[in-house]
Amino acid sequence: MTASNWNVLVETTEDGKSIATVLELPSVQAIADTQNDAIDRAQKLLTERLAQAKIVSIQVGSDVSKAKHPVLEMAGIFKDDPDFEDVQRYIQEYRDEIDALKEEDLTD
Repeated sequence: MTASNWNVLVETTEDGKSIATVLELPSVQAIADTQNDAIDRAQKLLTERLAQAKIVSIQVGSDVSKAKHPVLEMAGIFKDDPDFEDVQRYIQEYRDEIDALKEEDLTD
């Protein structure tokens, strides 16, 4: 068996018991009086489970369609608009005015 690293969440219950949960397989969980015992038990449970199972890698092909973000569907719609640069300039001027007003308020 090839060694691999697993993440274990260790928590303490109200009654002082320790719970060790393998984050990658949350159903693998152990409860014990100490953290070390809980971790050891979780490791044993994980080893037993992996001995009866197999881990494989799968690849999802690039032909799987991703849902497009609605904003991206609008990208580029103004590329040929002759007024686009003017609108951008007006927006920037407005932002500059707002920033100047905010700076005035801060200095008052």
